[in-house]
Amino acid sequence: MKEAIAILKAQGDEDETELSLELAAQMALMAEVYPDHATAGREMKQLLENGTALEKFRELIRAQGGDPRVVDDPGRLPVADCHIDVFSVSSGFVTAVDAEKIGRAAMLLGAGRKTREDAIDPGAGITLLKKKGDPVFPGEPICILHTGMKDWKDAGDLAFQAYRTGPEPPLSLPRIYRIIGGSTP
Repeated sequence: MKEAIAILKAQGDEDETELSLELAAQMALMAEVYPDHATAGREMKQLLENGTALEKFRELIRAQGGDPRVVDDPGRLPVADCHIDVFSVSSGFVTAVDAEKIGRAAMLLGAGRKTREDAIDPGAGITLLKKKGDPVFPGEPICILHTGMKDWKDAGDLAFQAYRTGPEPPLSLPRIYRIIGGSTP
């Protein structure tokens, strides 16, 4: 949620912002709001930059019974009781992060459900400190687990296993390879 708020305030990471704008443009095109990809992309960027997207987010929070003050004060968001660093054991560069393993680890921490009956902890999750291409050193945190559960070891092991490192930085590839079923930029 904090990342989404940062993006809507035009303070998000470049890669997350680019992906969010592309997703918004594709959704607007599917809804036939704009005639072409270029117009949709330009309009989505303008809505982000002029604060309209952020205000719409506040409205959506309010409409769902939430507290829109979290937009200006993310400290109002739920926070887990425990914060556990997961450390790198080698030096080099992050060559890959396995999203499925990160997702399963987050579920084990309480951010998701194994069964429909399982409760979700809104403060649980994982903060990724390192992404593909980032340098890492032994003993440096690569991610932080957030949970209220006492038994988090399996989640920590999965999060650790999700990271692959190598001696050389990986090739730089475009963030968006191809759009399936939508309009190509």
